[in-house]
Amino acid sequence: MNNAGSMRAVVRTGRYVMVSTLAAAALVLGACASQPTVTLDSARVIEQSGEAVVVGVVLRASNPNPDSLPLDSASYTASSSGPGGTSTFSTTRAPEATLSAGGTHTFTIPVVLPASTVGGERTINVNGSLVYRQPGVFSDVLFNYGLLRPRVGFSVSAKVDVPASAATAAK
Repeated sequence: MNNAGSMRAVVRTGRYVMVSTLAAAALVLGACASQPTVTLDSARVIEQSGEAVVVGVVLRASNPNPDSLPLDSASYTASSSGPGGTSTFSTTRAPEATLSAGGTHTFTIPVVLPASTVGGERTINVNGSLVYRQPGVFSDVLFNYGLLRPRVGFSVSAKVDVPASAATAAK
């Protein structure tokens, strides 16, 4: 093998060792902290028009850790059933919040219902995950490279009374 070929092999091996080491460190760091928990706080109609109704689902995130945890994103799918049929809504949002050490924080995620499916009591089921950042410079580097993206799943259900007049409010 010529010098260029051996150099490429050394670089590939070094890169493999570095990525393997970082991945192992990510697993160890992820195991050190307790996951936050996400529960339902409340749900209510927050906006309505002739085309749609927006239900604000308020989630309460609790952090059992001694360090603050910045929230990165919340991805979720919401399904709604009741009079008028069913609907599904999926999105990703940025909670723009930090869970304080040992504290709780509430944030609202919107669920959009088409006006054709509103009127009466609706059951809204939300399934998703909350991505957060663990403390520390090393964790930040791993997060930025996509090697450490801790997340906690959540599944909540709420009943919301959506007045039939909401569907015709803008007509």
